[in-house]
Order: sequence, then structure tokens, then C-alpha cells
Amino acid sequence: MANPVRRAENPKGLRYRDFVEKGYVIAGSPATVRDRLREEVIQGLRVGNLMVLLQIGSMPHELTLENIDLFAREVLPHLRDAWDDGGWVNHWWPERLRASATPRVVAGVSTSQA
Repeated sequence: MANPVRRAENPKGLRYRDFVEKGYVIAGSPATVRDRLREEVIQGLRVGNLMVLLQIGSMPHELTLENIDLFAREVLPHLRDAWDDGGWVNHWWPERLRASATPRVVAGVSTSQA
């Protein structure tokens, strides 16, 4: 898929399916969303911070909650390690929280499990 950045077309003429097919929107099963985020956004565009919209239009509240749950359980955990091997530091993340985001091991027990 081509890079979705800066296309000269009028979005008013596009349908939802067009937005997905052209890469403006990433939607689908948790596996599809996970794979496209990793390949196109994280690896392709080198984006380290995501802003997600898990509700659109008049989507019912219950479906929105289901989308949030699916994203939290089946997408996000697979993206957490995306920057671990690159020595990347998130300079937008508050410094006090950077240290606490890294699990520490004390006496053989991870502090993130305590």
C-alpha cells in the first residue's frame, strides 16, 4: 500500500470504504489493525505515538466499548515492544513516568506484577 500522506483529492467524494482502501483509515479485525499499524505506521512512517479513534459517527455506545476492549486486549499488547530494540526515547512522555514505564526486577520479582 502506498504512503497515505498528502494526497491531492477531495475527501468529500469518498465513501468510508475508500478511506480504508486508500490508507486514510485503518480498520478491520484486530489482526488487520495490528498488522497495518505495525507495518505502515510504526515501521513505515516511524510514528511512536498513536492517537486512535475507536468510535465513529453514530456508533452505539456498546459497540464503542467493544472496540475499546478489542483494541486494548488484541492490538495494543502486540505493539508495546515496537520501539524496544531501537534505543528510542519518548521525549514527549513525562520524565518521571519514563522510569516507571520500564519494569524493574527486585529480588527476582518484577515490580510491574506486584
